Amino acid sequence: MEKKYIAIVDDQVDVLNMLKRLLEKEDGYYIDIFSKPQEALDNLKIRDYDLVLLDIMMPQVSGLDILKEIKEHKEDIKVIMMTAHSTLNTSLKSDTYGADAYLEKPFHSLLNLKETVKQLLSEG
Repeated sequence: MEKKYIAIVDDQVDVLNMLKRLLEKEDGYYIDIFSKPQEALDNLKIRDYDLVLLDIMMPQVSGLDILKEIKEHKEDIKVIMMTAHSTLNTSLKSDTYGADAYLEKPFHSLLNLKETVKQLLSEG
């Protein structure tokens, strides 16, 4: 099985660590975590990620802005938007900017999150 590269971008370190532990249990995933959006953007330009889990509400920059930039430069990267502050506006913007999935935090089902990741990566 080919290794898949996943970037997780969230300003909450506990969320980053939980998601990394959860997804590292899966075979074939390399996980990079970023608590600073600009650091994530810099890495997204130099590394070919298969999937990005991206928080929408971050202090320095909106996840929607990062999503827009990702899709402008590397539209084949799958992106899952995550938010604890779900609104119709953020959901619609996520769709408009090319998000592949939209999940609300706290995650009601970690199994659902894992299945969403697996499904998007298999579409590859």
